[in-house]
Amino acid sequence: MKYVSLVEEGAPDLAWLEKLLAREEQNPILDPQAWSQMEERHGADFARAVLYILTRKTFEPRQAQRYWRGIVNHRRALRETLGRDLGLRAALCDYFVNIEPAVKSPLILEEELFAQKEQTALCDELTGLFNRRFFNSVLAKQIAASQRFGQVFSLLLVDVDWFKLYNDRHGHLAGDQALVEIAGLLQACARNIDYVVRFGGEEFAVILPLADKGQALGVAQRHREAVMAHHFPGQEIMPQGRLTISLGVATFPDDAGDALDLIQRADQALYQAKRQGRNQVRAAHPERRRHPRVPFKVPVRYRYLDARQGFQQGQALDISHGGLGLQSLRAVDARRPLELVIEDPKQKLDISVQGSVVRVSLAPGKTQAYNLGVSLQGAPRRHTAFQALVESRLRTIQ
Repeated sequence: MKYVSLVEEGAPDLAWLEKLLAREEQNPILDPQAWSQMEERHGADFARAVLYILTRKTFEPRQAQRYWRGIVNHRRALRETLGRDLGLRAALCDYFVNIEPAVKSPLILEEELFAQKEQTALCDELTGLFNRRFFNSVLAKQIAASQRFGQVFSLLLVDVDWFKLYNDRHGHLAGDQALVEIAGLLQACARNIDYVVRFGGEEFAVILPLADKGQALGVAQRHREAVMAHHFPGQEIMPQGRLTISLGVATFPDDAGDALDLIQRADQALYQAKRQGRNQVRAAHPERRRHPRVPFKVPVRYRYLDARQGFQQGQALDISHGGLGLQSLRAVDARRPLELVIEDPKQKLDISVQGSVVRVSLAPGKTQAYNLGVSLQGAPRRHTAFQALVESRLRTIQ
């Protein structure tokens, strides 16, 4: 699990590759044909994984494949020219510096020292858990894998209850020790595939690959019970007589459409757990809508009411009596009033409404598109033509 966040899901096992490359450096036994056979067996991500281990740089799959084949052939050419094998790393360095200059100003560094620096960059100094930087990387990879393979995963946000009181009464050293012990308990209760992270201060996060809402709730309860059963020095002064944690659970894609939204939903669930008495687990629930929505994909033009600049182009995704879903290539300021013109292909009419964006998220599977939730402004009678359109669309699905 050491480097798994930096290579896409489905790539060959990096620990196995590292051992293979280490053996190959000491005693070269694999010819270009053998490398080609491994590439065929493990798929397009093989070259990308190998190059990541050797350079700590990530390349696009096709680019990595081209570079890797070039390096293998270059190593063979050097051996034939010099009459001796320089090794894979030397061939790679010469290839990237003199033939395909993809690495600028390479620096020679002992692997053990580099591993120490890499661990420092990705781990929290106090608890030894992964840090926020690592969390952001893994979360992005999990969402990409979910969208690509249709898999679910869940996120736990964890907060230590009344931690300021414990810190103030016993001092920062005791508080730090309590955080270290809680980190150890979370790590011990986690599954082998989970990522336990110090999110900041007295907050932790746990990413649960392949866990649906029910499974995530079970894991969350296990974490809560482990901390509650542990004895912390001086915990008698706490409101419940012990040091405890509260947890919020959210599942992707059931509860959110992107990383920021998932964190917010888990945080909202955590807030409910704190508000309802602490030392408990609460789960995010899908939004309940007052108005049923119906799919309706037509062109929409929109612009800010207070700017009166030219219209931007978007596409409606769905409509309801309360508003519409809109996809745009541009992000839109939330709550800023908009004028929208919706094309009705049947009636050959342009229907103009006013509304404001109440929700913005990245469009699933797209890198430069946004899904916007638009709420209509004013009473429904101000949007008579739009309401008639919604009614006609609702009748078609009833």
